[in-house]
Amino acid sequence: MKRFLQFFSTLLIFSLIAGMSFGQADVTITVDDLTQSNAKIFFKGTPTSWDTTVMFDDGTHGDVTAGDYIWTLILPAVEEGDHEWGAVNQDDTWLIAGPNPTFNVTGSAVTGQTSYTIPIVEDVVINQAFIVDNQNWVNVEFTLVQYKGTLTGWATIDMYDDGTHGDETAGDHKWTVTIHDTVPVGDHEWGAVDQDDNWLISGPNNACHVTTGGEVTGQTTYVIEAWGEVPVTFTVDLNCQFNAEIMTFDSCLDVQIDGYPPAELSYKGEGDYHVTLSWFNVTDTLAYLYRIGCSDNRPVEQQEYPGPDNNRTYIVLEGGTIIPEVWYQDDQLEAPCDWSNITEFEADVEVSIYPNPVNEVLHIDILNHQAVDKVIVNNMLGQSVMVIDEVTQSLEIPSFQYQNGIYFITIVDNKGATYTQKVIFN
Repeated sequence: MKRFLQFFSTLLIFSLIAGMSFGQADVTITVDDLTQSNAKIFFKGTPTSWDTTVMFDDGTHGDVTAGDYIWTLILPAVEEGDHEWGAVNQDDTWLIAGPNPTFNVTGSAVTGQTSYTIPIVEDVVINQAFIVDNQNWVNVEFTLVQYKGTLTGWATIDMYDDGTHGDETAGDHKWTVTIHDTVPVGDHEWGAVDQDDNWLISGPNNACHVTTGGEVTGQTTYVIEAWGEVPVTFTVDLNCQFNAEIMTFDSCLDVQIDGYPPAELSYKGEGDYHVTLSWFNVTDTLAYLYRIGCSDNRPVEQQEYPGPDNNRTYIVLEGGTIIPEVWYQDDQLEAPCDWSNITEFEADVEVSIYPNPVNEVLHIDILNHQAVDKVIVNNMLGQSVMVIDEVTQSLEIPSFQYQNGIYFITIVDNKGATYTQKVIFN
């Protein structure tokens, strides 16, 4: 009897264990991003062993409304017990301020915090170094560099190259300032000036972003590139009347960047002129003016044609090409140009390009075409849109192949000499 009772008790215990159901529940997690600044949000927590899992704001996977910045994740069959969680963004930045949220699963019941709101934070404390790296110190060396930007309300603050104030190495031409201050969250821009208050940033100001966690992302270092030589081709495109006029005068092209002395190039007549300039970077903007009688003692303003209000600028691109612009406007001319005239150039090749403007087909007639290596068609951006390597005496280019606008036809002979003429496709 005693053995029977022991056996019955054991059987009863196993029956109770077999009949037990351990708790599991589906848990919906939401993160409400009031800052609307995160492109992606990922869940991390004990239910996923702290592995990242993407959350959704596209109206799928349990998300109620697409694009409302409330990110949703349904965790299936979460085991019973206490759980802890958080979230990160696309840069793996932790988005939870303070202790991590926790929840509990008991049976099918879920209690605790399963949602989190990322608040809008107006100001945060940052501790960030900003650096101006002067790699052009052989040519231009500074005695003072000052930071200016939205983080300081555009007030100037000194940068250092003496191994102090956060500067790592004295005398390495890397000027540093560390900003430790309470600043607004959001997008910011900055730059720098030298001891003469010359702006040192070429192109757009440096852009950075201050996160709600006090992290500064974006461009915190600016490099002043060392000068290098860049071969540049300037195309002088003049009207017939003015072209004839300057053939009897010396003429000059002054090219310069603000703060640097101009380079004076001697020109006579229209066409391509090749020069190597060594005092600018390939992304710099060049200001130029064209003037008659460059050896004249008159002020430059009086020499320039057609006047100081008609200066042009060229942007130097990678490879030494430039964005071409029309030198002089047609409404300033007293008589139209006859662009279909035959022009002789260096290789004793005669070319006739007509009609201009082009409505249907552009004709290029080349006498002695055996001396021509190729014909190139460039658009207004200096981009090659057609190269003809097999040159015949008569070439035809249908205008429907191109968008309406200004193009440049360049004839290259077998000695490397070139002739360029502007045409207009209607």
